[in-house]
Amino acid sequence: MEEGIQRVSKASTTTGGSTTTITTTTTTTTTSSGTAESNDVLEVPYFVCVDCESWERNHAAITEIGVATLDMGAVLAAAPAEITYDFLVSHITHRHLRIREHKHLKNGRFVPDAADLFEFGKSEFVSLKGVPAVLAEMFTPPAIPDNRVVVFVGHAADQDIKYLLDCGFDPSGFVQRLSLEGVAVTGARMEVLDTAEMYRAATGRRDTRGLGKMLVELGLDPWRLHNAGNDAGWTLRGLVKIAEGGAWEGEGEVEKAGKEDAGEEGSASRATG
Repeated sequence: MEEGIQRVSKASTTTGGSTTTITTTTTTTTTSSGTAESNDVLEVPYFVCVDCESWERNHAAITEIGVATLDMGAVLAAAPAEITYDFLVSHITHRHLRIREHKHLKNGRFVPDAADLFEFGKSEFVSLKGVPAVLAEMFTPPAIPDNRVVVFVGHAADQDIKYLLDCGFDPSGFVQRLSLEGVAVTGARMEVLDTAEMYRAATGRRDTRGLGKMLVELGLDPWRLHNAGNDAGWTLRGLVKIAEGGAWEGEGEVEKAGKEDAGEEGSASRATG
């Protein structure tokens, strides 16, 4: 007869001022002979980055949803030296959903209209009723490995979570159901990472940077922001850059680059939701 006891411990690592928590589940098994055996299981993150765009004249009317995912389970076989920014970015998947009922609602007066400018694939028109099913697909991690944790990523993440709730999809509740059903998720929870707060902590700033300015300061060259699919993809790239660390805080290029389309448009996008 064997008896198993699970203990969950958390260790925090700090990179560039931001803290990442890694959860380890220790399973101790006592065999019939009285021998205790333990096995530490590292939870493998499945990052789901979401960005939502709304009509500038009525923010209750959601016009676009962008989803970018990064499955760290797909890079487990890589040597540490191979896990670079470019390597991780090559494993990002992208989807751009446009709400069919709101396709006639156009921005352009207060926020640039970039709904037709998705750069990471082909946009998909989805009905409001069909949105939860598509999001459920995106929030379900691959079955292998089975020790997973779903990590919601957003720039001003609380706002995007609110938009998803308004669409009839509760990401945290969905992850809990996955766990109860034993589908590739360890623990009944969803972690949340907000790149706006992470970058503010990493740089020691008192203000919160808009997406475009943050990306420029990270040394990236984003394009076609204000499109939900592009914003989600670039936000996830920003997360990878923040985790990478390095001398990307340089103020010299900020004022110049921040006035270019990528910087100013991204800042406006975050301000308007």
